[in-house]
Amino acid sequence: MTRESPGTEPSAAAVRAPHGHRPQPDVQGWQASILGFSLFAFVTSLLRLGAHGLMGMEGMVIDGGRRMLDSGMWAVPRVYGEIYTYKPAFAYWMSASTQALWTEPNEFVLRLPMALSAVLAGLVALVLLGRAASPRAGFYAGCTVVGTALFLEKVRVAEFDVPLMAAVVVAVVAASCNLTRDRDSAPLWFLAYLALAAAFLTKGMPALMTFGPGLLLAAYLNQRLDRLFGWRHLLAAVSFLAVTVSYFWWAVASAGWMVFDHPRTEAGWRSVGWTLESFGLTLAKPLLIFLVFLPWSLLVLRAPAVRKRLDSGRSGLLRAGLGFLIGGMLSFVIVPTHETRYYLPLVGGLAIIVGIMAETVTDRSEAQKLRLAARGLLLLLSVALIAALFVEPPDSMILAAAAALTAVGLVLASRSWALPRLLVAAATVLALAQMLIATPRRAEDRDLSAVAQSLGRHLPSEATIYVAAPANDAGKHSSLYYYLDRPIETFSNEDPPPVGGYVVLVNTESVPPGLGSELLESIDHPRFDFRLERVLGAPTAAP
Repeated sequence: MTRESPGTEPSAAAVRAPHGHRPQPDVQGWQASILGFSLFAFVTSLLRLGAHGLMGMEGMVIDGGRRMLDSGMWAVPRVYGEIYTYKPAFAYWMSASTQALWTEPNEFVLRLPMALSAVLAGLVALVLLGRAASPRAGFYAGCTVVGTALFLEKVRVAEFDVPLMAAVVVAVVAASCNLTRDRDSAPLWFLAYLALAAAFLTKGMPALMTFGPGLLLAAYLNQRLDRLFGWRHLLAAVSFLAVTVSYFWWAVASAGWMVFDHPRTEAGWRSVGWTLESFGLTLAKPLLIFLVFLPWSLLVLRAPAVRKRLDSGRSGLLRAGLGFLIGGMLSFVIVPTHETRYYLPLVGGLAIIVGIMAETVTDRSEAQKLRLAARGLLLLLSVALIAALFVEPPDSMILAAAAALTAVGLVLASRSWALPRLLVAAATVLALAQMLIATPRRAEDRDLSAVAQSLGRHLPSEATIYVAAPANDAGKHSSLYYYLDRPIETFSNEDPPPVGGYVVLVNTESVPPGLGSELLESIDHPRFDFRLERVLGAPTAAP
């Protein structure tokens, strides 16, 4: 039998089909993969999504979306009365869509569109890789998208990183599938570049830093650089340019050329600042990326050896995944920023690698060392869950106890499991540990709803609250402003709050010189000190 083309390689069931009969799809395999992924994604991405209050910059994204709804001005985000264009508008549109459907959305609803974007990306990866390789490969690719340690940390906050990751994953998987086909597919290229446009409109340059170098390296490794000059690819790339240029034309028409001030400022301070210390941290970035993508990054250790035993189609997909992972990683090594959240979009390349290798690394002799590492990780997480019950009980004892018992059971059962199933188990326990221990404890000093309740006793129901500019700094305390549930505006020395206005001050902030104020409430918080003051006007002073 002649080998099928890489892009249309049949499943094992199809290969065994009698001559003259149409190959039958692996219906049971697809059903099991989609159902298994749905259950896994529910646990990692949606379970207890609203179990804690808003924290970090969630309130800022929500405020920007609400102002878009109220004003009808959708092109340029405005936060606390200021134009805020460090990030384009896509995440704000997602938040606004939720607030348009629910009059009083709770924390679960506010975080839902970001979490669902990741689940959708995992499902797209499952379908695309399932068609290019097998439903089983697609299942493990989808689980990788929504099951790494870094993703589990970020999915329960409604910010920019998860939507960026979701869009880049779709772009990477679609492009990789196209690079391994005998003939280009225009729909796949358009899917890749429209997803890339969504990623760019979510967070800007980090989307291109992940996709661009990765695409070049993936095409080179597959000896398909000429594909990048084909009309299908070029036309799809033009669609990306058309979407992004149209958006910025709309933004400039709405607010002028100042919409580029914030991106230019951020690009400047993120591209400088190299020091001896930062250079040392840069050398450690590959190791850091490996750690934040556990448990699935364990499979990458065996990728070079396994590639030699793959057929041409799966080998091409593995090379494409490695190209996107290594190319994106190198681009982040060049930039001096060290925040791990920027690495999240790299999971697209990793998902392809895991999906292809999960079909191969199954026997004991091939995966013995990796099995020991995965079982050790699983056991460590189990001990952490059990210890948490006695050291500092989480907010739900029943769920925590069930998680601990589940973890112990998985450790015992894993003795006879193949490595891919063991990694699913490890990721599940990691998700339980994150949602029941790490996230609630992180929320203890970042959820400012209790502070808002104390300050709110001194505020009229419709009072406008003034916070120190710029809005970017105010965003660090945005959960407080969300729970105060009153109009928020920024002030500065040049544009002071009005007499009688209520001012929230953080740490060393103060009202502008020349204005007297009355202290209404002072709160000492583990991370910040908050003061609520009312402006009295010019203080009395001797002439």
